[in-house]
Amino acid sequence: MIIIDLLIKHNISTGIKNKQNQNVLHKAIEYNSLVNVKHLLVKCHMDVNNADEEGMTYLMYACEHSTPQIVEILLKFGANTVIKDNRNMTAIDYASKNHDTYSESILELLEYYKQNQNINTRQQIEKDDNNNNNNNNNKNIYQTQVSIIGGGPAGLVLSQLLFLAGIESIVVEKRSKESIETRIRAGALEQVTVDLFDHIGVGEQIHRQGLISNNMNFLFNGKHYSIPVSKLTNGKVNTVYPQQSIVKNLIEDRLKRNGEIWFEIENIEIFDYDKKHSVLRYKRNKIDEELHCDFVIGCDGFHGISRKTIPHGILKTYEKFYPFSWLSIIVVTKPAKSKLSNLVYAYHDRGLVIYVMRSEEVARYHLQVDATDNVNDWPDERIWNELKIRLKTNDNSWKINEGKVIEKRIFPLRSFMIEPMQYKNIYLAGDVAHLVPPTIAKGLNMAVADVKILSKALIYYYETNSLDKLKQYSTICLNRLWRVEDFSNYVTELWHHDFTKDDFYHKTQRARVESLCEFKILQQEFCEMLVGLLSSKDTSVYNNVE
Repeated sequence: MIIIDLLIKHNISTGIKNKQNQNVLHKAIEYNSLVNVKHLLVKCHMDVNNADEEGMTYLMYACEHSTPQIVEILLKFGANTVIKDNRNMTAIDYASKNHDTYSESILELLEYYKQNQNINTRQQIEKDDNNNNNNNNNKNIYQTQVSIIGGGPAGLVLSQLLFLAGIESIVVEKRSKESIETRIRAGALEQVTVDLFDHIGVGEQIHRQGLISNNMNFLFNGKHYSIPVSKLTNGKVNTVYPQQSIVKNLIEDRLKRNGEIWFEIENIEIFDYDKKHSVLRYKRNKIDEELHCDFVIGCDGFHGISRKTIPHGILKTYEKFYPFSWLSIIVVTKPAKSKLSNLVYAYHDRGLVIYVMRSEEVARYHLQVDATDNVNDWPDERIWNELKIRLKTNDNSWKINEGKVIEKRIFPLRSFMIEPMQYKNIYLAGDVAHLVPPTIAKGLNMAVADVKILSKALIYYYETNSLDKLKQYSTICLNRLWRVEDFSNYVTELWHHDFTKDDFYHKTQRARVESLCEFKILQQEFCEMLVGLLSSKDTSVYNNVE
């Protein structure tokens, strides 16, 4: 209603139409927004019996595309039930075309008002509307084109991509702004991900503050191997940049552009996802609200509500659990003095270690630990002793710098996939649809790739009114995702010491590492997967949704 009042204040015509020949009242009807329909008719004095070039009235449009409640509002405002359009069709004919099973109820309303044309309730509605404007206890109803659940990288990137294409979206996030901007998460960005951030206008700080890895450095029981990633990929690199900084940059840019991001949203539920328009119901500032939309995009993480809303039996789940966990620590320290880079993978018979220098002051270590371990089993002294053993090089060229441990946690490793990634008006992207072990840091990049594909399909829909590309969303994503799952599984098995395996397995594991580090043809494929899938097949897939 605030936007409608602004239209009135600035004398902007409510008759302006979009490419689909719809004005603001058409959209309010389509979104089933009782509040906005009444407000437009009362405040803007729109003619309820006005017809378009084809003779279709608002009542006809509502009978086909909306609900009995909207139809009744129009009838109460004096909508004529017997007017015919250019094809000689009446509102009754349009009601029979309603796709949301409302035909019978709407037909009963039309018949009742046809027999009681003298009913005059407009004055009462106008009075009610004025009272409602002063009643803070009413449920707030909002509308947008795309509702995005989840204010992480996937949801924010999608919102930005849609904004650049002129498509409205609202992001709803259950956590506070401060919480998601300060939650420390690893951030290893593929080249294609950095390129996308440049495209949407949030890449400047990544280039200024990110740490670039030109080479991939490995230790295998103390022996050093190196693969020239940048050289083998024509200059492509991976960039280490904290995920919380990415989120902060995205939020800042979206808010600067007047983007809608709602934080601390409680009790989110999805309704009517099988109808033309879906509804989110939730609490904001302890007040019940509704958000009406064309599509609901679930970017709300593995434990999110969007996947759980889809009926049982629709989705097929694939899972793999690994027989080890990771102890992950963040340390305030200076970069280790070594010929090795800021990113090192170290295999040891006692278990994997990954060293990542995240900035000039902060490093992260991941240690393979037993699946039954907890944080209390690993005091700082034990951690540093274990790191010195596992990261010791045969030529003693590696010397780690100890520092203050500011975060310590243990988590299991798993792979998870669902098929399909969509149902009716719900589309899933990111961790809510898939997880990979963090060994090669593909999670954020997979989520960004999902929403890149989804954004193109949504843009195509709003340009053509065709669902063809949206119907392909799962197929296109899964083609890519399974290859990333395979690569993540390959690297995980290559660099962890699986204590459940025998000596034969470990000997062949060593052979695989030596082959990778010796043969350039193997390195080429490894590096291309490392910096981001963009083979000729992937390029054609992206073009299919343009």
